[in-house]
Amino acid sequence: MWKALTMVARAKHGRLRPSFLVHSFNLRGKIAMPVPDNSFGNFTNPALARFTADEDENKKVELDHFVDRVHDGIRKRVTDSAKISSDDDLFSSVVSTKTEMIEEFHRSDADFYMFNSWCRMPVYEVDFGWGKPGWFSAVVVPGHNMFHFMDTKDGDGIEAWVSLEEDDMLLFQENPDIKAFTGQE
Repeated sequence: MWKALTMVARAKHGRLRPSFLVHSFNLRGKIAMPVPDNSFGNFTNPALARFTADEDENKKVELDHFVDRVHDGIRKRVTDSAKISSDDDLFSSVVSTKTEMIEEFHRSDADFYMFNSWCRMPVYEVDFGWGKPGWFSAVVVPGHNMFHFMDTKDGDGIEAWVSLEEDDMLLFQENPDIKAFTGQE
């Protein structure tokens, strides 16, 4: 999806642009400090990935380029998280990541995308007393370059909730990679 978004930006602006991908990263089990078993709530600090547009404009942008960037961002988050052994370390890590995100978000020459995944979360097993849900959806703010992934109810697929500006969505839907992946060739 990130590759397709880069091609949307290229079509809109006539050139490759840098982009910044933020994706949720669960800190549970990855930090050195103990987290009580009965704790609840979000315990995340995003993993960050960058696409720099300094590559040759005529060179084909390949999927593995984006996969490598995401992998590097996750590896860095895992390495950094393993060093967190106190509340002060945790606070410092979160503040540092949020500051970096804010700085990138305010760059006028870069595109900013937020990805979140609830895959493998048992959302269809939740029962508050009136039965398990027939359908579960994510909240995605319209037009804010947000992407949310969830398992389908039958567990055989993944739903992607995509939120883009209308013009961007039209270009995104026509991207050959997206069409091929969704079987709309």
